Amino acid sequence: MELYKKHRPYTLDDVVGQDTVVKQIKKSLETDNLPHAILLTGPSGVGKTTIARIISSDLDVPAMNIEECNSSSDRGIDAIRSLIMKIAIPPLAGNKRFVIIDEAHGLTAPAQEALLKVLEECPDHTYIALLTTDESKLKRALKTRCSHFKLKAVDSMKIAAKLEEVSRFEQQPAGWDVCNHIAQASGGSMREALVLLQQCMVTDYADIEQTIIQHRDAETIDLLRGIVAGDWPKTVRLLKELDGWKSDPEGFRRTLLSYCSKVMVGKNPGSAPSVFEIFVDQTNLYSRETIPGLLYFALKG
Repeated sequence: MELYKKHRPYTLDDVVGQDTVVKQIKKSLETDNLPHAILLTGPSGVGKTTIARIISSDLDVPAMNIEECNSSSDRGIDAIRSLIMKIAIPPLAGNKRFVIIDEAHGLTAPAQEALLKVLEECPDHTYIALLTTDESKLKRALKTRCSHFKLKAVDSMKIAAKLEEVSRFEQQPAGWDVCNHIAQASGGSMREALVLLQQCMVTDYADIEQTIIQHRDAETIDLLRGIVAGDWPKTVRLLKELDGWKSDPEGFRRTLLSYCSKVMVGKNPGSAPSVFEIFVDQTNLYSRETIPGLLYFALKG
């Protein structure tokens, strides 16, 4: 089993690096004052889904009454209408229902409007958690009807300490230097750090740097394959995840150029730059500080 699944926190006290949010949610639960609509925002891999699931557990919501949907695939109004029909009916078992809408920024405008009506008149038996890495894509009216909990990138020292703990549990103890190196490369994502740790375990920590580079290369190529195949939902998701990486952008650029020269440029060199113009925020279009910006300049030449 993947380490990030095996070592997923099951209580709020086990969540790493989100002390303020954890404290706020614990107080709401202890005082029986948890809002029926909450918004969890933050980078990928920092604990949004995990915290939402823990909340449902702390509320004693039966598993059969927990609905999880991912708006990167179920993003239209029909999906929300189906959800509205479900939550309108009181649960058969237990007295609570918990709905987790992941990648909420993927919801279409009509779907957000429909969801807005639900949040305004949320049934007493239902709690709804919206999760997103990009709150700017949500309508203001939708956000104002939720209690907002902002998660942040996890401090590298805390990630390294957790990696040490996990590696000892797995009976493949890694030294602090190894754990710190992986933590620095994770971009503040605990999930990313655990994925990297597991890959490094395969080689018994023989060549950490090479493992990290190969991991990034694989993600870069996965991104470009998505573009070549026209898989835009996948492309957008990967772009957002890669944009969170602050380390070694030059290495990312070199990998991209190498792949493009063999595949994309050979097929259609003229259209490549325009592909990225679709995804780059116009205010940052000419900035080299973001991964989309680097992609644009790399392909624009």
